[in-house]
Amino acid sequence: MPSGGDWSLEILGAVLAENTESLEIDGCLFERCDGNALFLSGYNMNPVITNNEFAWIGSSAIALNGNAKDQMMDLTEGNQPTNAYIAQNLIREIGVGPPKQESCLFDSKTSNT
Repeated sequence: MPSGGDWSLEILGAVLAENTESLEIDGCLFERCDGNALFLSGYNMNPVITNNEFAWIGSSAIALNGNAKDQMMDLTEGNQPTNAYIAQNLIREIGVGPPKQESCLFDSKTSNT
């Protein structure tokens, strides 16, 4: 759960990245993905997401979500996306599926996005 709210986030995407360093997603087309298109979960150091197009996405285009040590959002273990650079992406027609809360960029429990 990213927050104490009334919803949760499915850790799933057309591209799901976990435990990466210097991951680069550049110049890709994400089209007609039923759920999240690109999901960075847990430890992802220095990812670069640039010059991509996201179209007709069922849920969020880009989601970044870290894992806290406890309910107090303790991120000292470093198990979160850190120093993510996200620029010059075209994001259109999102939320075409049944999800309740979708976004161009979902960013929770991260550092220096």
